[in-house]
Amino acid sequence: MIWHWTGLVFFSLTLLPAGLALVSGRIPRQLRHRLAPLRPRGLALLALYAVAPLNTVPRLAEAPPVITLVATATAAIVAAVGCMYAALAPRRDGKATPVTSRRRVRRLAVSVIVWWALIALVLWLVGKALDQPATLARCIASAAFLAAIGETGDWLRRR
Repeated sequence: MIWHWTGLVFFSLTLLPAGLALVSGRIPRQLRHRLAPLRPRGLALLALYAVAPLNTVPRLAEAPPVITLVATATAAIVAAVGCMYAALAPRRDGKATPVTSRRRVRRLAVSVIVWWALIALVLWLVGKALDQPATLARCIASAAFLAAIGETGDWLRRR
């Protein structure tokens, strides 16, 4: 139960204010060029924030399993829409640059490998800490999947 409250408070303190600031256009002038277009990115952050209450509130209210399942499925759909909107927002602006040089390709490969290793390590350590250990091979496979999704989203965002 404490993890639900912790997640809800964390996302309410991070994603909600950032999304509202982007939607309303109230961000520092120095960041405007990096975050353009503001409104679509703000809406994407708000969609991602909506996942936290959709997953948490039914569980905290001890709702029946059917309602919790529907809320979780709705949260998954909202998260997918938010991620897609965030990935496609820069394409609307037309300022994205493709990866062309060898140095950038090498940097991308190193980035993927580092993220993959860190995610695998975190998954393995969290499993050990929660007394639900998974094999390192399973953590590596899950991390590869998560890194692939993250890098694909980043590639779509930059395109």
